[in-house]
Amino acid sequence: MGDIIQRGGTFLGTARCKDWTTPEGRRRGHENLIERGIEGLCVIGGDGSLRGAQLLTEEFGFPIVGLPGTIDNDVWGMDYTIGCDTAANTIIDAINKLRDTASAHRRIIVLEVMGRGSGWLALVSGISGGAEYILVPEEKFDLAEIVNDLTNAYEHGKRYILIVVAEGAAKGQDVCDYIAKLYGHRDARLGARSYPARRLTDGHRPRTRQPARRAGGTRTHLGALWHRVRLPQGTRRLRQPLRRRQQ
Repeated sequence: MGDIIQRGGTFLGTARCKDWTTPEGRRRGHENLIERGIEGLCVIGGDGSLRGAQLLTEEFGFPIVGLPGTIDNDVWGMDYTIGCDTAANTIIDAINKLRDTASAHRRIIVLEVMGRGSGWLALVSGISGGAEYILVPEEKFDLAEIVNDLTNAYEHGKRYILIVVAEGAAKGQDVCDYIAKLYGHRDARLGARSYPARRLTDGHRPRTRQPARRAGGTRTHLGALWHRVRLPQGTRRLRQPLRRRQQ
């Protein structure tokens, strides 16, 4: 486990297992743990991983320590999760680099970021990066109204528009096509241009960056905690919360 603190969490190489969604698959998994003399698990992951760990505890009484690790920052009871800060900073970096091109060519930039059910990444990175519009799955939006707003902005001298879209809110390409259909014909020089996340700056890139300061410190802190922790007799499940210090 040496020489890993500077690496992104995806180096673990773990992924969802379809067999785990069935009672038989979980039974085989539990048997494998017992056969190998494993007495407890430290599960690092998001909603899916922690729900799977919860089933292992509920069905077989297997001891679990759950650590919230997801860039979507959507685990209940947590102020922030391992990896979300690094991912947000990666997206902010992309926004800042796209701004120069957007300004030089008076472009409308649509940047699609990860977040199927949670718009936290889009919201935080969009606000921090100075995006004019942020589309998230939790809130309804009217693209026609957005097009009218950006049209007025350009007519009053605005040089570029940055739109950050969470993948669960809309497809970035669809947003670009809609803007181009309603707005591009007004002035060919100001037509919408697509920056698909998966082909340029984003997609899964936020999951692979070296940890930011908060993420690196959090991982070290929780690793030390797990090394010391001993589940009290009868305790089968423990989730370590990450919360802001109370004033």
